Amino acid sequence: MVHEIKVDGKSLPVSFTMRALNHFCIKHKLTIGQSFEMLGATGGEGNPIQLTYEQIADLFFFGLKEGHRKESKKFNLSADDVMDLFDEKPGLLTEILEIYGESLAQKWAADEAKNAKAPEAKKAKGAK
Repeated sequence: MVHEIKVDGKSLPVSFTMRALNHFCIKHKLTIGQSFEMLGATGGEGNPIQLTYEQIADLFFFGLKEGHRKESKKFNLSADDVMDLFDEKPGLLTEILEIYGESLAQKWAADEAKNAKAPEAKKAKGAK
């Protein structure tokens, strides 16, 4: 899913896809488990505050880059440009973390629904 963020009158597409998260993990040399823990996806102990400013900016950078790719738009922001966006728009940090959380929740809900249907399909197949 692509979300739109407005900064200084510009609409910027952002999408936290597996591709975006993969680039984030590669840059910071993280395993999937480590990234989930840092990004608050473990449900209990995880907390986005564990991220450094650079990591939050990188997460946003890769989300923006992916959002632009999915919308077939040219992406020409540098990592420094993305860091500057936080200064230009108060509250952007919270907005980004909320969008990330929504994206993750949607992924989990889809996986849970798929996993719940799998045993039902297996039972139906076995009953034939």
